Amino acid sequence: PPNPSAAASLSAGVATGGAEDAASARSAGTVGGSGREEADKWTIFVSVVSYRDPECPCTLRDLFAKAACPDRVFVGLISQCDGKDDEECFLSGVVDPLLLRNVREVRMDWQEARGPCWARYLAQHMWQGERYFLQIDSHMRFAPGWDRFLIDELHRCPSPSLMAAATLHSRPVLSTYPPGYERTSAGHKGAQSKPSAFSTDRARGFDQNGIPEHPRPTILCASGFGPEGLPRFKARMLLAAPATPLPSLFWAAGFSFSEASLIKDVPYDPAMKYLFFGEEMSMLARLWTRGYDVFAPSKPVVFHFWSREYRPSFFSDVPDPYQLRDRSISRVKVLLGMPGKSSNTATAREQKNDAPEPVNGGGDAPEPADFRDNTIPSRRPSQSLHINTCGIHGLLETRFRSSHPAAGELCGSWRLDALEAKEPLGDSSSWGVYGLGTARGLSEFLDHVGLDLSTSAATEKAREGGMAVGSLL
Repeated sequence: PPNPSAAASLSAGVATGGAEDAASARSAGTVGGSGREEADKWTIFVSVVSYRDPECPCTLRDLFAKAACPDRVFVGLISQCDGKDDEECFLSGVVDPLLLRNVREVRMDWQEARGPCWARYLAQHMWQGERYFLQIDSHMRFAPGWDRFLIDELHRCPSPSLMAAATLHSRPVLSTYPPGYERTSAGHKGAQSKPSAFSTDRARGFDQNGIPEHPRPTILCASGFGPEGLPRFKARMLLAAPATPLPSLFWAAGFSFSEASLIKDVPYDPAMKYLFFGEEMSMLARLWTRGYDVFAPSKPVVFHFWSREYRPSFFSDVPDPYQLRDRSISRVKVLLGMPGKSSNTATAREQKNDAPEPVNGGGDAPEPADFRDNTIPSRRPSQSLHINTCGIHGLLETRFRSSHPAAGELCGSWRLDALEAKEPLGDSSSWGVYGLGTARGLSEFLDHVGLDLSTSAATEKAREGGMAVGSLL
């Protein structure tokens, strides 16, 4: 695991270099004339979290290769991997060395992972003031000029004056589940893999890099509810491409583009450990009640690999002895005004297999004997980046020190999990920036998305993603 100095760099936001230093150190050779002048006006921060994913280096290579202005793209990468066995997950030899200065990477041992929300929370701390914010998964591909397109598209979202009075101060976010791509030998540094069963619109064909040649735009729709009572979503393709971005009811964690003010207004909640289902619904509620509105892009420029067969699964591999996932689901329910606590009925197997659907297609916790005495399992050291980043970002100071004085000292990350499991959830009104906003109310939000969480019911509006019946495949 990295030493504390790596975590200190993360806290300071200077893991591998600053935006302005890197931009001034290397000229934008791919841009000239007015394009170069335009490039000087904006930068993009890209949040990427990877759990033992060999697609991650190729994702970043494609991210930079397809950008119109790669020097203006800066990545905050949380890489959760095995330093000995996960060589394919490392960036060296895959990403252009001159562009690696634009990557702020913090690498941590995979057994210190605590789920995507926790990792995205850490990644957001590597933002250094870039104007725009792109959040993606670690297995993505891109269309040429994706950066300029997304910026233009964001500013083409319907004017607030054309929207309802309640959204006059809205701020747009582009988001959807993207179409799928195929892993090929041309797009991956390893051998060609088995084609994804979840690729979209297969009859329309793929190029040599596995990207759909004529992809249709997609929009998110409600697809049902899980065993814990939280909604599930899927993307559906539009029959006809729209002229402008379409208002969307729902938000996707794996592809979100906005002004970077979102990082300050609606940062990831570090208490949502081990959470998968519930991440998108809770973030959507926090975004919408703070005046953000979601739009689906008018055409796809980002693509996602939907199969999980090629990589390890966090939810199957990393134990949760203090039931923090159950606590996180309860926290989501408190945020959304849902009665009762989670029953933790979804197993690790369900977490792995009941994934977001591709296009068309609390209280005291017992301490297990193996995790007592302030240590994690003996095969790993007890001091790790997980605990170091907790202390650096103030979690121990603000959440544990008053009731658990010993937590102010370095201790094993499993011990930290035990302390967090004992913290009362409280009322979401006391959660500050991690709670709901005040621009719009919760009941108004639920009416907007067409979901009844008390009865696990989705209206036709929610099932059709706000679109007219017959406009989607």
